[in-house]
Amino acid sequence: MEDTYKLLGVANQDLEVLTGKKIELSRERNRLNNHRQVFLEELKRIEGELETVDQQLNSINTDHKSTSWKVIKLRFKLFFQILMRCVHQIYTLLAFLFLNLLHVTYVTLSLSASVTKTILESQEKEQATHEQATSVDVVYMRRANSSSLKSS
Repeated sequence: MEDTYKLLGVANQDLEVLTGKKIELSRERNRLNNHRQVFLEELKRIEGELETVDQQLNSINTDHKSTSWKVIKLRFKLFFQILMRCVHQIYTLLAFLFLNLLHVTYVTLSLSASVTKTILESQEKEQATHEQATSVDVVYMRRANSSSLKSS
């Protein structure tokens, strides 16, 4: 019976150890469950933040694409403005050159007409003077002939 008591004592000790181990393992399980709950809560929080960040990233990507199109549109407008400014400058230069050419042609024609008029007037005066001198000679000769005829 002593053996039985010894066995019973060993069994009680084993039972106490196993009960202690059960309690320890139960605490460990509770601790791990607690950690798991904390981990799941952290995971849910992180997933919520990730969802928020994804939404913000999508909105930023959308804004980036629209801004990119706006930048392309503005660059096209700038290119068109520069092109039109160049065309305007070239047109202005050509119009200026054309009008100046017309002005120079007008001035040249006016001067050449004035010079031609002056030359023609001087030639007319010379011819008139030469004609007067010639007609005076002829008149003198006729008079001279007529007076010499009369006197003879």
